[in-house]
Amino acid sequence: MKKCLEYALLLIISTLHGSLQQRIIGGQEVEPYSIKYQASIQYNNYHYCGGTLIHRQWVVTAAHCWRPSYLIKVVLSEHNLSSKEGVEQVFNVSRVLVYYMYSYRTFDSDIMLLKYPSCNVENACFCLGICAERTAISKAVSEGYRDFKAIAIASDMCEHFVSPCGGCRQFMREFGANWDVYLSKPDGSYVEMTVEELLPASFGPEDLKMKKVNIRNEF
Repeated sequence: MKKCLEYALLLIISTLHGSLQQRIIGGQEVEPYSIKYQASIQYNNYHYCGGTLIHRQWVVTAAHCWRPSYLIKVVLSEHNLSSKEGVEQVFNVSRVLVYYMYSYRTFDSDIMLLKYPSCNVENACFCLGICAERTAISKAVSEGYRDFKAIAIASDMCEHFVSPCGGCRQFMREFGANWDVYLSKPDGSYVEMTVEELLPASFGPEDLKMKKVNIRNEF
């Protein structure tokens, strides 16, 4: 089903591409937030390409805008690129699909799809927010996956490797202590650790099966 969706999206885009060749969109400013499908493709928190939201998880943009998925983000509800407006929705990119007929020499068929399956779930009450790590794992569990080999954590911090919060570490521990966690920087460098290294002397589901003292209630 997922493959059919990807092929259908590429077919629609290639059809539109044929009808819109040689067409250039001008720089006229629109009413703020009136074009809800407009997306900003950003690298190191700077806009470098535009995109169009065509599905709840897919954005179409130009193939010449290609970067490795872990280096770019899709930003929705962005109007003024020079200021933080507080309503921006920032998504990591999990998959990049360049149209197979794209020519790096002539830029013909300059089409690319970006997919973003998980994100932070923000809330005005900060303690109710859900980190991207827990969102990604919960999504996988909801689709029947229980065994994990690795997870990669990415952010826009340039000087430090991003690390999951304590709550996310315990959430990961629920699925084992010995799977890998990659802590990365925007330049592509990373550190490989295990859940056990991030959360030593941890408590997991196997502890629930350990022998317990039977305490009588005297009251």
